[in-house]
Amino acid sequence: MGGSIGFVMNNIFGKKLGRYIILDQLGAGGMATVYNAYDSRDERNVAVKVILPSKRSSKVFIQQFEKEAKALAGLNHTNIVKVLDYGSDNEQPYLVMDYIQGGTLKEAMKEPFGWEKAAAILAPIARALEYVHNQDIIHRDVKPSNILIDENYNPLLSDFGIVKLLESQDEIDNTAIGVGVGTPDYMSPEQGMGKSIDYRADIYSLGLVFYEMVTGQKAYTADSPMAMVIKHVTDEIPNPSILNNNIPEYIEKAIMRAVQKDPKYRYQSMAEFADVLEMIALGEKAPKNKILKLAGHKRKILKPILLSTISLIFVLFSTYFVMSYFRFFQNNNIPIYSLYELGTLAAPINGDISLTPQPIITEIVVVVSPKIQTMVVTSTPDMEIVIGKTLTPQPTPTVQKTEIAVIENPSFLKTPLSYPNDTEKFREIARWGIGGGNEIEWSHDGSKIGIATSNGVYIYNASSKKLLTFINIKEIATTLAFSNDDSMVAVGTKTGQVSVWDSVTGKIQTDIQMKKPTVMRVLADKTSVHAVEFSLEDDKLLISYENGVINYYDLKKRKHSFALEQYPNARDMIFSKDHQYFFVANGEGSIFKWDIASTKKVNEFKNPGVVNGINISPNGEFLLAAGSQNAVYLWNLLEERMVYSFANLGAPAKDMAFSNDNQFIVIGLQNGQIKVFKNPTPEEYFSIIPEFYTIEGYGDELRSVSFSPVTNQFVTSSWDNSLIVWDFNSGEEIYRHDYSMKKINAMYFSPSGDWLVTEHDGYIIRVWNVDQASLLYEFDGYLPKGYPFSEDEKYFVVGSPGATAMMGDQLTIIARTNGQQVTSLDGMDKQYYVQFTEDSKVLAAGTVRSANLWDVSTWEKLKFHGGVTQGCGQYFTPQNELLALVSDAGILFAKNENIIEMCGTKPVGAFLKYYFPAMHEVVFVLGNGNIWEWDFKGVDYSSSYIHMATSIKDSDEYFIAGDAESGYYASFDRAVLIIKHIILNKSLIIPYQDDYKYKAAFNAEKGIFALGSQFGAIQIWTLP
Repeated sequence: MGGSIGFVMNNIFGKKLGRYIILDQLGAGGMATVYNAYDSRDERNVAVKVILPSKRSSKVFIQQFEKEAKALAGLNHTNIVKVLDYGSDNEQPYLVMDYIQGGTLKEAMKEPFGWEKAAAILAPIARALEYVHNQDIIHRDVKPSNILIDENYNPLLSDFGIVKLLESQDEIDNTAIGVGVGTPDYMSPEQGMGKSIDYRADIYSLGLVFYEMVTGQKAYTADSPMAMVIKHVTDEIPNPSILNNNIPEYIEKAIMRAVQKDPKYRYQSMAEFADVLEMIALGEKAPKNKILKLAGHKRKILKPILLSTISLIFVLFSTYFVMSYFRFFQNNNIPIYSLYELGTLAAPINGDISLTPQPIITEIVVVVSPKIQTMVVTSTPDMEIVIGKTLTPQPTPTVQKTEIAVIENPSFLKTPLSYPNDTEKFREIARWGIGGGNEIEWSHDGSKIGIATSNGVYIYNASSKKLLTFINIKEIATTLAFSNDDSMVAVGTKTGQVSVWDSVTGKIQTDIQMKKPTVMRVLADKTSVHAVEFSLEDDKLLISYENGVINYYDLKKRKHSFALEQYPNARDMIFSKDHQYFFVANGEGSIFKWDIASTKKVNEFKNPGVVNGINISPNGEFLLAAGSQNAVYLWNLLEERMVYSFANLGAPAKDMAFSNDNQFIVIGLQNGQIKVFKNPTPEEYFSIIPEFYTIEGYGDELRSVSFSPVTNQFVTSSWDNSLIVWDFNSGEEIYRHDYSMKKINAMYFSPSGDWLVTEHDGYIIRVWNVDQASLLYEFDGYLPKGYPFSEDEKYFVVGSPGATAMMGDQLTIIARTNGQQVTSLDGMDKQYYVQFTEDSKVLAAGTVRSANLWDVSTWEKLKFHGGVTQGCGQYFTPQNELLALVSDAGILFAKNENIIEMCGTKPVGAFLKYYFPAMHEVVFVLGNGNIWEWDFKGVDYSSSYIHMATSIKDSDEYFIAGDAESGYYASFDRAVLIIKHIILNKSLIIPYQDDYKYKAAFNAEKGIFALGSQFGAIQIWTLP
């Protein structure tokens, strides 16, 4: 080798260290740099840890390194990352280890684990620690990021000996630091105090990992690493059951035994702790009494006076520690920005340089050079010391011009798109599918069917099923009602809006705001509307809201007649036959009867179960009540008593309806079934009446049922099937609306924008001709992440489950011209990204840790090598040409080293969500959900700046999708959809959207974008 390895990321590719060819950098710390390398002899990827040049001057360290490396290489355990080789090349010491293609336990800890699952993961780690303890080796840094999960979900322990190397006597003497080095979040009290430690320090750390896995929280939080160390020494650990009250006593005691302050009160061997974990992993078969016995030693509580003394000592000590720590790095010529020590040997690195401002106790500013900006020592949420850049101030960006969506009536399916002449505004030009059905009603004369959906209100001709009127509510319509003369339709929405419309012209007549009663126990200004009912003369409207408010609105005088409260809520409401009374279901076990004239309650019907829905028979004699239990109750209103129970329905009832002759009852269930019963006679009240028939109507929850007033037909509605017409006599389906679709999970335009592909729940894929607004193909499968179309539009890729679970999934190549399968590629995973090269000659598929490449002309797999950088997996052809970067943003094909640099210097804890190469802009999403836009035009990254950062306190903005060519991206902030340009001062706000569930796709060629709803509807918009 012609010299030592350079430590500049864009300079290392292809250099050699012995027989190892360096591919890319995985991470760097104060001790070493880790590289993904290619073993030229064994022809496989390995992880190489190279000691930093600043360490080579210490002979004591080199001797200690060789001693420790030899011991580590001798470790051989199925749950330990194997050290394969060690040595030096031109006085450059290094360790070679297995390259693990998987993730870390830290990455998997997004939410609490079940204790049996957590124990099943940690038990093999405990056995691995038992093995090394028997070799007189202490790990010293057990933490989630040092526990790797391989591709077969086996846990592996990494980073043995690294902390011990840091604690070599040579370094301690030079710096006079009498404190243990490790990760403060998981550091035992004795290690934090700088005392000598034994294997029980590892027991404490592993116990803290177990604690965090089952509670979802760390045992302590602190503002700085030293404050965290002090807490481990002085503060009692909260019982796990305080954070998760489902944790049983035997689990809590098993955890608390491991994390005692005094080592003598912990498990006295790792084998003992491993035994307990293996028993817990048995789940319901776990021997609880035996676990309690093993974990039964009493806790030793530190006395308050002792706590105060120790706290004072550590406050003084922490100041001394920080000063000594930095003096050590200066004396040894170690750059301050290298302070952050690498967390794992072979695992992906979360990043060493934090661009995220964090709360700190003390700031230590070190001037490095005029070019490199001042460095500020901060603390991350993991309490590991991280160096963050103080970014150069930049001019305040131009305030974006925000446009509130003015939604006009769009075209529908099978109507060719018409593009507007005005190209300066965002415009919705098409809406395909009618969305999820909430309530369906037949008009009183039987000529129309109205549906309140997530997309608005649709009124159809009951005979021809032709759309007569579309009412664009611009938000989710929850309920509707026809006036008695059918000239009007009243609509209520999810946000509490009520409006009355002309049922023929679709023009609005009245907007009604909720009026709160004088005395109100439930404080809520806007809440979902549950029911609307016209009075007998159609001059008033009765409205019930979820918060219990009931309004009676005079449509002629345009003011409220009264406002009442039905505590705690008004789940459903209906007039009596003579309209002198109305009945309200309160969401609990009561139905209240109100007198309209006096506005007083006149009766309360105590139902056997919760009541969420009610309906009255056409003759006004009977009332049906249903709730969360699997039963519907029949009340005789003349006698004001419950007379029958339709029990054991198999699922809760969502809606009920009487036949026109009052003889039959139709019940729609949460499981999608429809059950029909005979209305019992008084003689049958004490008999069990079998169901007349059952219809397997839906795969999803049935939302609404309505009988035709003039025929023996009834209609039903659900989110996936908004309109089905049934023949009552036979129970057979007469008509199913083909404009209903299931939830959209993914969508992509082809490069030209002529085609749109969507993936729906139930593994359904649809391919659309955009300009013709027509469906071309429909088949089973799912859309993998990334971009499925080839650039020449000959092919697109879909995923499908393999023949067996062991085989993994398949990627199926589809010919775009005819929808026929070309070939299948085995061994894939649903989490893989896919993308074709710009010349459409190569297909790549993989994760940030592994990938496959295919020759499109033969569909043969190409040989390659490559691996992980800090956030972007880099894959190379055998000719050592940079071919692809696989990241959270998908797959980027390029040879641009700026992209490599971008991947290596991303903010700590951030996910790369989208890269806009033409604009030199990146969208990151931080761990707390914030969206950051980053301009990285400059070569000197110290002058890069973040020109927009949304505060999590003020915003809940979530990234959805972006388009590299147009520069637009879509995100959600609460219930508002935002379309924003990465540079231009243009953005669009679309209010009242459906709970962060939209998917988006952009196409710059046509200047359009598409939105896909959780209710299956597709919107097409123009871009300015």
